[in-house]
Amino acid sequence: MTAVNTALNGNPFGAPGSINDPSKQTQALKTDENGWRKSTDNIVANNLSTDEEHFLLLQVIEDYLARRYVEADADSVMCIRNLLSHWIQTLLAIDSEVVDRDIQRSKTVFDRNTKIKDFMRDLCIPQIVQSWWTILERCSDTTAQCLCLDAVAAFVDWIDVELVANDVFVPLVIARLGNKDTSEAAVRAVSALIQKGMPPSKKLSLVTALTDVMRSNHLISVNPNSDYEDVLRAGSLLSAVGSVLIDTYHK
Repeated sequence: MTAVNTALNGNPFGAPGSINDPSKQTQALKTDENGWRKSTDNIVANNLSTDEEHFLLLQVIEDYLARRYVEADADSVMCIRNLLSHWIQTLLAIDSEVVDRDIQRSKTVFDRNTKIKDFMRDLCIPQIVQSWWTILERCSDTTAQCLCLDAVAAFVDWIDVELVANDVFVPLVIARLGNKDTSEAAVRAVSALIQKGMPPSKKLSLVTALTDVMRSNHLISVNPNSDYEDVLRAGSLLSAVGSVLIDTYHK
């Protein structure tokens, strides 16, 4: 039984003004001390009857974040972090289902997936990229940051590159290259960015700019005192850059 049903013990979407009025249910969950947690648990467990119910529960969580999260204890913070990780994992699942080129699909499924990508580009991709920026900028949880960087690596292949290849987003990714907890995920994001299909002249400009930034931050150089993680990061980045430059040269 969903959180909404638990709260009101009835069909979650009745006629306006009835006991099952969604607006009343939303208010009931907002005033319930644990309503936001019930909402979070049901979303993460995918214990939802309809898309409308999903939207209603998100409203409850939004209200909690706006009014009460500032006073959250450690357990409540972890609950919200789990929801955040669930959100990014959902994005990764969408990419795997709709885009993954290693999966063979019928023409019907391929055409459907193309329409889904087109609709997402038009309707929500800028907001999704903004959510990545917010996570990288404001969330200290390294698990969420790594998942976010993996989402960047997955989505950059089919979204407008300008959404992430800019002076606002790139510095956040570059900064994660220097953090041992997020370095591997950041390497995957940078590698995916420079491997994205684009005209050779544009790719050369992008690779040159990123290489200059990484060099100035000492991310692609090593010395006798460099540890294993530094050598691995530099080797992976230089390998990706070299492969892209060779491919661009032959084009």
